[in-house]
Order: sequence, then C-alpha cells, then structure tokens
Amino acid sequence: MHKNIQNDISPGIIGKKFLTSNKKKRNQSKKRLFPTSIQKKSNVGPDQHYGLAEPLPEEDNISKEELQKIKDDFINSLRLDRNGRLDIERKLENKLILKFGMLNEGIDLQHQILPCL
Repeated sequence: MHKNIQNDISPGIIGKKFLTSNKKKRNQSKKRLFPTSIQKKSNVGPDQHYGLAEPLPEEDNISKEELQKIKDDFINSLRLDRNGRLDIERKLENKLILKFGMLNEGIDLQHQILPCL
C-alpha cells in the first residue's frame, strides 16, 4: 500500500500499531491469568473448637484392660443392629421412590425438600 492511500500515514506504522496492540492484549491476559499479588493465608491462632476434645485417661489411674473395655464399648455403640440397618434402608428406598415418582410427574426437584419417611 502506498502512504497516499492511507492519508499520509505510512503502512509500516499501521502494522507496528497492530503488532503492539496484540502484544499488549496478550500481556494483559497473561497478567490476569497469573496475578502477582496473591495473599497468603495467615494463621491467627486456634479456632473456636480447639481443645474441646476430652483428655485421654492417664495410665496411672486406669489399667490397660479397662481402657480396652471402654474402647470396645464405644465402638459397639456405633454399630447398628440388623433392625437399624433395615430401617435406614427402608427410609432410603422410600425417599428414592418418592423422588423418581416426582421426576416422572415432571415436578421440579431443585425446590422440593424431600421428607425422610
């Protein structure tokens, strides 16, 4: 192109402006991808639940057999018997049946709170 066609502006200047604008855009996008001012997480001390755990029994006051018995009792209290497992299974089945029934009827489930039967 001749510069007279470009209103006395050299075509080289237009090309240089184009290349520099592309370079600026690329650099700006890189700066946005990798910000330099990332704030580090700071630890300001213990949270509200710090230290709420029950202290372990001292070895002088309790024997190892008694401690093992306490541990076993606690573990057994967490286990469910057959009826407890079946009850939870029935509740889950009823909930799923209710959910799929609503899906078949075209009811919006995002705004529904399903009762635990």
